[in-house]
Amino acid sequence: MRAGKPIGLFWLMAASAALAADDAFDATARVSLIAGLAEETAYIPRLKAIRSLETETPLSDAERASLLAFLRRTDGTEGTDEMELAALKNDVTEHLIKLPGISGGFAQDLLEMQADVKQSATWRNYCVQFLGRTYTGTPDAALRNEVRDRLYALTDSADPETCGTALMALAALKGNPEIDSARVAARAMTVAKDAEKTEGLRLSALQVAAGLGHASAAPMAREWLAKEKSANLRAIAIAVLGKCGTPADRTLIEPYLTHSDPRLSGAARSALRIRRKSDRAGF
Repeated sequence: MRAGKPIGLFWLMAASAALAADDAFDATARVSLIAGLAEETAYIPRLKAIRSLETETPLSDAERASLLAFLRRTDGTEGTDEMELAALKNDVTEHLIKLPGISGGFAQDLLEMQADVKQSATWRNYCVQFLGRTYTGTPDAALRNEVRDRLYALTDSADPETCGTALMALAALKGNPEIDSARVAARAMTVAKDAEKTEGLRLSALQVAAGLGHASAAPMAREWLAKEKSANLRAIAIAVLGKCGTPADRTLIEPYLTHSDPRLSGAARSALRIRRKSDRAGF
């Protein structure tokens, strides 16, 4: 880890020391429960313990280090399945990033966990989300550079969940002068056009491209309405036309108002409502 990140460095040093002591973390009872080191290892009690942190006494430095060590654990002994464990880690992270001074160095820890193939795929994708969310609060320019490069690289991932998550993380940073939104939008359109990609990834990608103002988003939506059989893809196409279409697209949307599939009729109602509120559309 590079110098100049006192918070992240302290956490890692403290966590390493705790683990080296007796593999049981230097933790209080509440942190031991959250980390799956207490007698009780079920998901709900641990979730409640995390939620209780909001109203209990603030975490000590040792407790913070112990929770970070929990996030970094890969031994799979916490007593929950992959999804539950990732959910617990997610909630712990949600709490940690709200603490004063934490997000500044936390990005380095997220980068390392996201790259760690011993971590579950689910948690690694959660790390991608948090990399985007902590980006603006990371004061170290070199570290932001590393995060930005990682997110760009992950938009080329063969894994649809990772690719989609990275696209959405970057799209959420729209307006940040360090983020090349045009590059993100272009990548999203490439994914949306690729019929070999999963349906979920394609519809997410088209939404990202539309949200970033890509000129091809509306034409692609019209093409999906005309050619795609998937109700999910057509519903997203309707939504996109509602947000970035033209007045002429009303004739494409209106027939779906009475469609038997609620995904399509609901999308049509929402799209027309949005268009009516748009001064530029004139609906």
